[in-house]
Amino acid sequence: MWPKEIKAGREILDGGRFAFNLRHDSLGDLGRIVLQTSQQGGSHVSYEVIDLPDGRAEERKLVLESLTKIVTTAFQKARR
Repeated sequence: MWPKEIKAGREILDGGRFAFNLRHDSLGDLGRIVLQTSQQGGSHVSYEVIDLPDGRAEERKLVLESLTKIVTTAFQKARR
């Protein structure tokens, strides 16, 4: 599911949430994509960007937005 430059680890969070902790080959740690069930049914997908002192937070955000779309699309296809 992930592009070759992305490494992902999985983590189970409190409250039944699930996260992909993501790392990029050149940007380093990106942050994580968090999945949780929604009250209306289905899932809510969000992301959290790591803000390191290297000034590349905006780049990380753009990559995470793109990866979040990949996850959302995969969930939509799985529900069909």
